[in-house]
Amino acid sequence: MYEITGNSLKYFEKERNGDNFYFGEIEADKIVIAIVADGVSNQPCDWLASEILCSKFLELFKHEVILDLKTRVHITIEKVNRVISSTEGECNDMRTTMSLLVWKYDTNECYISNIGDSRIYRCENEKLDLITKDESIVGTKTIHTQIGRRVVETSKLTNTLGSLTPKIEVKKIDFKKDTTFVLASDGFYGAKKSSFSIDMQALACAPKLDEAFNETFSNYDWSAKDDMTAIVIRNNN
Repeated sequence: MYEITGNSLKYFEKERNGDNFYFGEIEADKIVIAIVADGVSNQPCDWLASEILCSKFLELFKHEVILDLKTRVHITIEKVNRVISSTEGECNDMRTTMSLLVWKYDTNECYISNIGDSRIYRCENEKLDLITKDESIVGTKTIHTQIGRRVVETSKLTNTLGSLTPKIEVKKIDFKKDTTFVLASDGFYGAKKSSFSIDMQALACAPKLDEAFNETFSNYDWSAKDDMTAIVIRNNN
């Protein structure tokens, strides 16, 4: 019917993985949920913000069964945001990005929501398309090292969960047969920018999705510059 797999890996220079992920099925509702969260590292407790998103979304989503699916997704995101933004103590003002896919596979009703610079890609007919927009301002800065000056890319997020009034948009999308979606933190899609599109197209066409994903993820580990997380889901029906 469908295949889904995912993984998350801490960047070796960090003490804790600021990313988190969840995928699973609510069998009674015939709903598959996939979430990639990237805690904002320059805010406190990035690891906890991403963890709360992934754990609380499923818990709160199950309470909203009387609503239509789009409204159910939107209200659940709002409730999760209140949990994150109301955290007190040393983790006050923690933030996280979110890439979310909710798919009711018996009716093929599918919704996505994206906040921050985690991304959702769609691979269809051997073509990879980015279907979300980064909510960030990209710039550069010059750093001084022992071997001279170096210009590096910088990014400042303009929308995150954990803020008092995040912009939340839930979009309906088509999830056709043989279509693959990739949910990824910036550590994953940024690990091998030059080959990313080709790699994801090959992954989407692989006979065994989980084996191909594990191999790709392992290869990306060698060039990652941040925590990296990805979920891949393919509709085989």
